[in-house]
Amino acid sequence: MVSYIHRTGRTGRAGRTGTAISLVSAKEIGALYYLRLEYKISPIERSLPTRGEMQTRKEADRIELLNQAFVKSSNADHVSLARRLLTHPNVEQILGGLLHAFFGARAADVDEESAAMRRARQPGASGSRCSG
Repeated sequence: MVSYIHRTGRTGRAGRTGTAISLVSAKEIGALYYLRLEYKISPIERSLPTRGEMQTRKEADRIELLNQAFVKSSNADHVSLARRLLTHPNVEQILGGLLHAFFGARAADVDEESAAMRRARQPGASGSRCSG
């Protein structure tokens, strides 16, 4: 007999929905499949992201943060300069320096802020829903 203790804190209380996350090791995967069959549940299975995937997500979040901050603003003089910059042979190093100056010491805060923006745009995309 396989036992599973459902301890997810305040997820799905008082008729509300929530997301419950269970971390399952390779050694426990058989027990997970048994629980799926026994209790007729169908959790969404995902692997933990690799370092490369985490880096890609962080970069995409930062680009979206830059998009939100600057695309709607009127900066015609700087757009012309940006076009010229894109043809410069050291464009990557220059942009890297500009990004470092923009994000600076608050990079961790920026990463949390941009990740929160992504999560807000995709409600419920992080796991299966629980109501109970």
